[in-house]
Amino acid sequence: MINNDSLKEQAKKLPQVPGVYLMKDSLGNIIYIGKSKSLRNRVIQYFYNLSNRTSKIEKLVLNIHNFDHIITDTELDALLLECNLIKKIKPSYNSLMKNNSRYCYIKINLNDEYGVPEVVLEKEEEDSYYFGPYSSPNLVKETLGNIFEVMPFIRCSKSPLIRKRCHGVSFYPCRIVCEGSLKKEEYKDKLIKLKELLNKENDEFIKNLEKDMEAEALTLNFERAKIIRDSIKNLEALMSLQGIINLAEGMKNIVVISKIDERFLKLFCIKGNKILYMEKIESGEFYKNIMGASIKIKSVFSISNVEEVNLTKEDIDEANIIYSYIKNKDNDLFFIMLDDKIIKNTKAIKEEINKSIKLRK
Repeated sequence: MINNDSLKEQAKKLPQVPGVYLMKDSLGNIIYIGKSKSLRNRVIQYFYNLSNRTSKIEKLVLNIHNFDHIITDTELDALLLECNLIKKIKPSYNSLMKNNSRYCYIKINLNDEYGVPEVVLEKEEEDSYYFGPYSSPNLVKETLGNIFEVMPFIRCSKSPLIRKRCHGVSFYPCRIVCEGSLKKEEYKDKLIKLKELLNKENDEFIKNLEKDMEAEALTLNFERAKIIRDSIKNLEALMSLQGIINLAEGMKNIVVISKIDERFLKLFCIKGNKILYMEKIESGEFYKNIMGASIKIKSVFSISNVEEVNLTKEDIDEANIIYSYIKNKDNDLFFIMLDDKIIKNTKAIKEEINKSIKLRK
């Protein structure tokens, strides 16, 4: 590591603009990649108050010998560039600072009499329903674990009614299935409700959990009420992730116009998770010739060869970036183009995204 004061001085010289920074070790290897809407403000934070940092950040900073940066036009450019560079370079500290970088799915097979909701890494069976890919396997596993604690889903085997495996664990809700107290039709109905919830078609599954939580609280069984509450919270987090996936796969033609400075704008044409076209343009010229810009935008979408969006593990990060950016950014303009017409304004598209990402307010 070089002198910390030297790194501070180097950071102070960075511009206050969006971009990506690349931290390097003494051998010149890129060990961490980050992004910011203000390079100077973000990078300089690494070299102050080191004692107050997490152990992971402290180890990173102690191994920084130098850093480079790449200026981008907008924050969205920086977000996408960071994502692509991390995938290409795979810096060691980017992996260490994630709980788990693998992607996974939730699989539900309704053809089994007693189907088991499970976490899988790949889509392997055509007759099963898959939800994801999710970039938070720990969240997915924790969520299913919570559900198994409060709902009568088989958890110990795909084979139905294996009584021996439940011996001595009478608190498992699935025991009522093994004892025959729950009819096959009732079991399948609960599985269908979970499938519909994850696909954002029906929130009855969560409503039933909420009733169970209230009932447990009324009987002062607060520990079990807390487990149900955690189930609801984690399920809603997964539904938000699935909402982004569903929205990106909806094949809408979205236009983002982001302000760079007083003189320039950045135009993005997006379909699904793909940036079909981007251009830096003078704001005065753009507003003088809205009709010409609309024709150009329409032509971008009309000649696009993106016929179907089916998000894979490689696509999900970009989709999360694009739609989370649109959801949270207040200073940009967003609209959907269809047949030369703007059919959604900024407020309407944000409302649609919020609705997709969260099933219930």
